[in-house]
Amino acid sequence: MALPLSHSTPAAGLNFLRWTFASAGDEWPVHDHTFDHTAIVLKGAVELFDGAGKSVQAVEGGGVILFPAGVRHGLRAVTAGAVVMNILPMQQAHA
Repeated sequence: MALPLSHSTPAAGLNFLRWTFASAGDEWPVHDHTFDHTAIVLKGAVELFDGAGKSVQAVEGGGVILFPAGVRHGLRAVTAGAVVMNILPMQQAHA
């Protein structure tokens, strides 16, 4: 398992973070935020899992995921080469 590769592009007061998962099973570990954010699955498929590591939602290309502030979550690639675009407020870092 590896972390996805990231690329950040700021625009219009937002930070667009593109995550590319090289292999199925690669994941962004469980974490939470003090702010809401949105993610769009651009390619492949990922699964959203909760703070206990339980899969709660599978999302395929074109799918949108809404992350409320304070809700623990992680993402795991279901397909190699999955790409997810996180859209965050500019002043926030993704952690």
